Amino acid sequence: MKTKFTIFLLLTIPLSSYSQSNSIFSKWYVGLYGGLLTEKFVDYDGVGLVELKSNLTKNIFLNLSMGYCRLNTSPKHSAIPISLGASYNIMHGHSFPYLIFNFTYNYHEDPVNVNGILKQNTLGYAFGGGIFYNMREHWKLDLRYLYNHQFDFKNLHQIIIGCGYLF
Repeated sequence: MKTKFTIFLLLTIPLSSYSQSNSIFSKWYVGLYGGLLTEKFVDYDGVGLVELKSNLTKNIFLNLSMGYCRLNTSPKHSAIPISLGASYNIMHGHSFPYLIFNFTYNYHEDPVNVNGILKQNTLGYAFGGGIFYNMREHWKLDLRYLYNHQFDFKNLHQIIIGCGYLF
């Protein structure tokens, strides 16, 4: 019952706040991203993400993303990253830069060896910046760089490009 209620709330919040243009959660953004992961800018791995954003203020957005990445380790393995954070739009216009900070949780499909201990999950944070480019009224192109620090695993550089729609 709680799950159905939570899903109902998540689906109705955008509709109820859409008419209030300057209030919290009045703008919603959904984007699809793909990009590269690297530890030392030598071997590249892939990442794909789905991101949901909503405004907290005019310049601050709450971010939630989930994805899939393939790590070029020996042996190769995959992880499912989930991130929650915020982005700050520095200015507004046809294209505008932003700063981003996320807390990350990674579920590894195969346990990873961390100092002799096998771990299924790792935690960390990511920070960086990017630029939004307005392609049309609601369609946005997004290019970003993130430094992803994992407490118990590899620290990674991410270069990601994506496209999304602003409701």
